[in-house]
Amino acid sequence: MKFIFILLAFSFISKDMNSDAFYKIFSTSNILEIDETINSLKQNSKTSKNRAYLGALLMKKSNFEKDIKLKIKLFKEGANILEKEILANKTNVEYRFIRLIIQENAPKILKYNKNIEEDKEIIITNFELLNNSLKKHIKKYSADSKALFIDKN
Repeated sequence: MKFIFILLAFSFISKDMNSDAFYKIFSTSNILEIDETINSLKQNSKTSKNRAYLGALLMKKSNFEKDIKLKIKLFKEGANILEKEILANKTNVEYRFIRLIIQENAPKILKYNKNIEEDKEIIITNFELLNNSLKKHIKKYSADSKALFIDKN
């Protein structure tokens, strides 16, 4: 019985978070949902995708902090995690898309906007190769984006 529990626990820990669930949380202003997801991802950060999502959500959480030092600390912590995953997975379009969203919406004072053009090009160049779920999220975001335009057709 213990073996089955350990096997189930291991398979849960190594699973990637569902991307639709991530984008739902990433687009919310519900700090409780964001915190719960961050805690879950911290416990399940065995995969690159989960680490990238964790980094993005830490950066998102920084928007809700009142203390400026904590706000900057959280943003930098998240940025470091996301940047490590992008460096290790240079052709991962989803990570580039997540970074583009953050760069486009981050306060200018943070100077986290140096890769917008590079990320945009990777997203546009590889768009047709992506799965339908990610295409849907990119199209939805691009409708209001100043940096990224994806034709709805």
